[in-house]
Amino acid sequence: MATIPLDFSESGDDYLAGLVVTRSTGVVQVSWPLIGVTLRHYETDERSCHAHIRLPPPELIRGENVEFVVFGDFGFRAGSYAEFTVFEPWFHDPPERRAWTKLGTVEASIGEPTPLMRYVMGYPLGTNDAADGWNGIHTIRLNGVSPSSVERRLLQALLTFRTRLGANDLTITGVSEPEDSYDPDDETLVDGTEVLGPEFCVAEIEPLRLFHQGVAAKDPEYAFLQFYRILEYYSVLRNLDDVAKLRWDRSVSASEFVRHVLTGVPRDERALLCRFVAHVASQDALQRVAELGLASSSEAGVVANALYEFRNAIVHGKYDMRAAMHTVSILETSPIVAHWNEVARLLATAALRQCGVPDY
Repeated sequence: MATIPLDFSESGDDYLAGLVVTRSTGVVQVSWPLIGVTLRHYETDERSCHAHIRLPPPELIRGENVEFVVFGDFGFRAGSYAEFTVFEPWFHDPPERRAWTKLGTVEASIGEPTPLMRYVMGYPLGTNDAADGWNGIHTIRLNGVSPSSVERRLLQALLTFRTRLGANDLTITGVSEPEDSYDPDDETLVDGTEVLGPEFCVAEIEPLRLFHQGVAAKDPEYAFLQFYRILEYYSVLRNLDDVAKLRWDRSVSASEFVRHVLTGVPRDERALLCRFVAHVASQDALQRVAELGLASSSEAGVVANALYEFRNAIVHGKYDMRAAMHTVSILETSPIVAHWNEVARLLATAALRQCGVPDY
């Protein structure tokens, strides 16, 4: 079982149940015994919305026994506990989606906002009711996280929950940001899943950031380029690893090593990408390319070349015999960017799974 409850429905209307609040000469002390966190702030009339609680602006809160840090309007860290508001169109009532997993020694869960989150952030989404205003909002909670690893563990949790729960659009959202529309007929997820055995406990934060930027991007071309950058990142690292293995292989002579570097190591980015895609691409990804008509065949080399050419068509302004320039009409829609975005995301996911350094 998760240490942090996945829902707080048993609390009824008392959305701050579980917190211990005391007052003394204008100073309010708030404790959450479940995780051993105590916060203090000066009493204020701002955002008063509870019979016996007056909610302070987050910047006034200080940790009594822990370091307290606020991240914009979407999260906070109190000691070794952190919590962030997230949004996914399907994560509304119904159905609720709650899950938890282990990221190394960190417990990561997704569920209803905790009483501490509700206290710290107060009124969400510009509402005037701090109880009802939190309905339909989910948070990712990280319990046992170190200050230096908060971002990395959050990105790992987002990637794990997206993949294991099928929540492709799961991303961070501020409590003051408007939510997208929700279709109550989209009831395709199963309630109460517990996620065990995380797939994406990756140590390198750069590709994790790129993947999150790709998911959160509104512009599909920008999203495609973030996934493509992950492929570039790992293609170079894999190349360096291959050279390093050969360098320290005592059975390989100096002349043989030089010959291999000169003849066997790709020198241009196209060759580097093609070799890497052939290494990580699954049959499902290659078959998807063929189904979408993005390449003349599903052979890995052909797919990689088509991927590279589409990337060039986006990032370059030249129009010559080697490559066409891709632009988007403001009057008509074309599925090609969305299709390549889908394929690049599949390949980036495979790269993270196969090449990421484990972070357990």
